[in-house]
Amino acid sequence: MFTSSAGVSLYLLASCMSGLNPTRSWAQCRTSRQRAYTKINSSPVAAGSRSFEDIAPLPANYYYIKVSDVNGHTYQTFPALGQPQDNTPPATPQLLTGKCNSNGLVTINWNRNTDPDIMGYRVFMSTALNGDYLQITSTWINDTVYRHQVNVNTLSEEMYFAIKAVDFRENTSPLSAPISVMRTDVVPPSAPVIKSATADFNGVFFEWTLSSSADVVLYQLERRTLGFTTWDVILSFETKGLLYSYTDTTASPRKKYEYRLTAVDDANLKSSSQVVRIKPVDKGLRQGFKLNGTLSNTPRSHTLLQWQYPDDPDLIGFEIYRAVLDSTRQRSFAFLQIPPPKLSAADTLLQPYTTLNGNTWSCVFRDFEHNFNQKNLNIFYTQSNPQGQPNTSVPAPGGGNNYTVPAPNNTNGQPSTTKIKLYYWVIAKFADGAYSPMSEMVVIEL
Repeated sequence: MFTSSAGVSLYLLASCMSGLNPTRSWAQCRTSRQRAYTKINSSPVAAGSRSFEDIAPLPANYYYIKVSDVNGHTYQTFPALGQPQDNTPPATPQLLTGKCNSNGLVTINWNRNTDPDIMGYRVFMSTALNGDYLQITSTWINDTVYRHQVNVNTLSEEMYFAIKAVDFRENTSPLSAPISVMRTDVVPPSAPVIKSATADFNGVFFEWTLSSSADVVLYQLERRTLGFTTWDVILSFETKGLLYSYTDTTASPRKKYEYRLTAVDDANLKSSSQVVRIKPVDKGLRQGFKLNGTLSNTPRSHTLLQWQYPDDPDLIGFEIYRAVLDSTRQRSFAFLQIPPPKLSAADTLLQPYTTLNGNTWSCVFRDFEHNFNQKNLNIFYTQSNPQGQPNTSVPAPGGGNNYTVPAPNNTNGQPSTTKIKLYYWVIAKFADGAYSPMSEMVVIEL
């Protein structure tokens, strides 16, 4: 409200920030006293009037009065600042997106407020959703994008950002709803610890303490043969099903190993425990196998034994056991050497032989030493006494020189038509003194 002191016609003009000129921004009109003024009364104010009301002022206005007398002289007052009272804060702004790159540069953006008197925005940050938010802008900013550098070498991955809008009267809006921004994870999780490793006949038993990092999603128990560089994963488990011990039953008792437990976080960063070197307990017993046996007549009557066995650097051969008639009286019968001597094609029909197919030995053994039967074992061949004196200990032979011992004194007291049974077993022998389990018994009936 302004009052004139002259009793003449009155003209009233306002700066570019008056309500009659809303097209100019505050930034354009901050120095309005140096700009052109706009007449805001459509008709001269009566000389007797001492007031005028600007019904649509802007947040900041500069006014002056120009007076004209009847003689055409004009007089102008000094400009005066007029501001309407404004205690209304701007509307709460709305954050849109936020992201953090690998270098720790955070970029957030938001929608611009529709309030006509917005001066700018202030940006706030917190490491907890409901924590204290610290202003990270030193002054208000007029943009809708803000970039902020953060430290990525920290275990606190999640950040929260919010903004406030500020008008020209320094009225501040409520804090916007925060948005979450994840730091790029460059810090691996804390390493798990293998507390103990014990070898026994069942394998290698481990106990461990898991990582203390909250972002671990997977654990892997890794193993490698001593002297090799490649790690093999022998056990994986997620944090949903936590394990604190494990027995490795797949390790060979003839090798030395290195073990480690690795923690993997949600950014695929890894930390491993210390490496544990250990060797399983060796029972001295190697892998078993199946023995097959048949009676064959090519090239002449014999027993054909066949089996397969995995290649092994310590394998020196196979010991073959045989029993005749009585399976409880097994005896060492022959030894098949590994690697075998070189044989001609003809020899393989008469000699034992082995061939290496990939990683497996194929073994063949022929037993030609069973050309006997129960009848022959019970028949003796007799000759006359050279002095012509008869042998009275046995009856005189009749019908030739062959004599069959009568029952029950014939061999085993069996009738002469009883067939002979042969029993076979095979074991693998190793240079370190170990053996495979003895194969199952094969029975051949002649």
